[in-house]
Amino acid sequence: MNISAKPQQVVKNYLMATFGMLLFATGLNVFIAPMGFFSGGIVGLSQIIRSFILYLGFPSPNFDLSGIIYYIINIPLLILAWRDLGKFFFFRTIIMTTTLTVFLTILPVPAAPLVQDQLTSAVVAGVLSGIGSGITLYSGYSAGGLDILGLYFTKKYRNFSVGRIGILVNIVVFTILVLTQHFDTVLFSFLYTVVLSVATDKVHAQNINVWVIIFTKKTGVDQAILSLLGRGVTNWEGSGAYTGDATHIHTAMVNKYEMPQMKRIVLSIDPAAFIISTEGSSVVGNFEKRI
Repeated sequence: MNISAKPQQVVKNYLMATFGMLLFATGLNVFIAPMGFFSGGIVGLSQIIRSFILYLGFPSPNFDLSGIIYYIINIPLLILAWRDLGKFFFFRTIIMTTTLTVFLTILPVPAAPLVQDQLTSAVVAGVLSGIGSGITLYSGYSAGGLDILGLYFTKKYRNFSVGRIGILVNIVVFTILVLTQHFDTVLFSFLYTVVLSVATDKVHAQNINVWVIIFTKKTGVDQAILSLLGRGVTNWEGSGAYTGDATHIHTAMVNKYEMPQMKRIVLSIDPAAFIISTEGSSVVGNFEKRI
């Protein structure tokens, strides 16, 4: 979702993000939980805490506690998002964090696995959850957790990678699993996490940088990109070799999923603008990573 989108686009993005969370929760509750497997990240920590609570003999409710625990863990992270990552990001994140918690709570966990084969369950769940996560991120929303931590640390430390915090948290999660679970549980939980990550990356293109060059005779394109997209713009003046007409030239770096919004911004000001984009550009310097 973005601030320049039309109302119907806002609704579409919200519905897509909600559907993504439903897919994610389905993979987790329908295929992973019945097998006794675990996820990585904050969801995995929530599952570990749930298992520990049940191990201590507390009564088991008729729903999976991990969704509620996930939300509780996210409360301090959401405060961090409100304080340091902006109100717009905060509201998008709390909406989907709440949505995911609701789905994880109300989707029933089958008493027996729907698919008996462990490998099939892990792969199917990883694909479902990964596609769901990717759809949610592609729609401009986040379900909290590592997204908040990753963005916070990349904002605070220029050379910090978004993926690094995920690796660190997963090391903690799988170290606990190695110490407390059977080998096959750890193995297929790890497989699920890997498949989920790959499927998410296939759907969500935030890691693909796009270099954009814009040629326009209209003014205000650069300021619109700055205010609506929040990306830096470099300007220079040129002229057509044939006509000699003055032309404003703007260049910017965005990620792939921001490109549709970039085009809408430019073409809303100048429908005749000439736009060149190159995917896969390498960036060294202060380029903000976004979800």
